[in-house]
Amino acid sequence: GVDGTVGKVKETLEETTNSIIDYTKSTIDQAAATTEAAKAAMFADAEFQKLNATKLKEAEDQRKIRDNVNLTFEVRIKANEKLNDILVEQEKLQTAQIQKQITAAELAVKQNGNDENKLALLDAQNAKLELQEAIGGQMSEQITNQTALENELLQVQKELRAEALSGLERELQDLQDSYDAKIEMANKAGVDTTDITKKFEKEQSDIKQKAAD
Repeated sequence: GVDGTVGKVKETLEETTNSIIDYTKSTIDQAAATTEAAKAAMFADAEFQKLNATKLKEAEDQRKIRDNVNLTFEVRIKANEKLNDILVEQEKLQTAQIQKQITAAELAVKQNGNDENKLALLDAQNAKLELQEAIGGQMSEQITNQTALENELLQVQKELRAEALSGLERELQDLQDSYDAKIEMANKAGVDTTDITKKFEKEQSDIKQKAAD
C-alpha cells in the first residue's frame, strides 16, 4: 500500500543521505590528508637541500684526508671508509625526504588526476632515481679508491720486506712477486697459467742451484 511505498522511499532517502555524508566526509578527509602531505613535502624539499649541502661538505672533508699523500695509509683508508658511511647515511636520509614528496604527489593525483599533478609525481619519482644514481656513482669512486689505497699499501709493505732480505732471499722474493702478478693478470684474462707456473718453477730452481754451487 501507500504506507509501504512511503516507507521504502524514506529508507532510500536515508541511505542516499548517509552515502552522501560518507562521501563528503571521505572527500574532506582526503583533501585534508592531501593538504597535510603537501605541507610535509615542502618542508621535505628544504630538508633535502640542507642534507645535500651538509653531507656534501662532510664527504669532501673525508676525500681531502684520503687524498693527502702526506698522511699515513691507515689514516687515509679510515677516511675513505668514513666517506662510505657518510654516503650511505646521505642516501637513507635524502630518500626519506623524497618519499614524502612522492606520497604528497600520489595523494594529489588521487584527488585530481590532471596532467600537472601527474607530472609532479613523475618529477618526484625521477628525483629518487637521480639520487640513487648520484650516490651510486660516488660509492663506485669510493670503492675504486679503497682498492687503490690497499694495493698501494701492500706494494709498500712488499718493498720494505724486500729491503730486509739477503741477496738470495731478495732474488727469490722478486721472482715470487713477479710470478704472483702474472698469475693474477692471467686469471683476470682467463688465460691458462700452466706455462707461467712451469717457467717460474724452473727459474726458482735455477736460482737455488746457482746459490748452492
